[in-house]
Amino acid sequence: MSEAIVKRCAIIMTLILAALASCGKQHVRTAYPAPRALQADALPALRVHFPAGGDDPVRGELAFIVRDARWISENPDAVIVLEGHCDERGGDAFNLELGDRRARSVAELLARNGADPSRIVIVSQGEREPLDARHTEDAWRKNRRVEFIVR
Repeated sequence: MSEAIVKRCAIIMTLILAALASCGKQHVRTAYPAPRALQADALPALRVHFPAGGDDPVRGELAFIVRDARWISENPDAVIVLEGHCDERGGDAFNLELGDRRARSVAELLARNGADPSRIVIVSQGEREPLDARHTEDAWRKNRRVEFIVR
């Protein structure tokens, strides 16, 4: 098989495993140990936030995305999963679509700044995995995010 086909198969399998892992479970982040050279804490931002209903990151967080793109470029073995999340407002279908748009927006910004898009996987969690389960503006602000997971 060609290297491109192998990469595509790996990405598809990652998506399938991520979808299966999130079916019917409360959010429990599984810690996948990163290889020595790929420590996830080296990424400047493991989370990017968004305004209500929007898919452009909060202005102050764009600098982190540029630094993350550089880190991704310097670590060619890393695969980055971008999980798009929403607050609880809006319907399930809308929030899944919005989570997808948010993750794709971050992926596009990473690619524009030098990250290899073939190593970025998009997953939308919609409103299923809130960081803060309260029903307040502060909680909703925390829950509107894209999370970076290094694999």
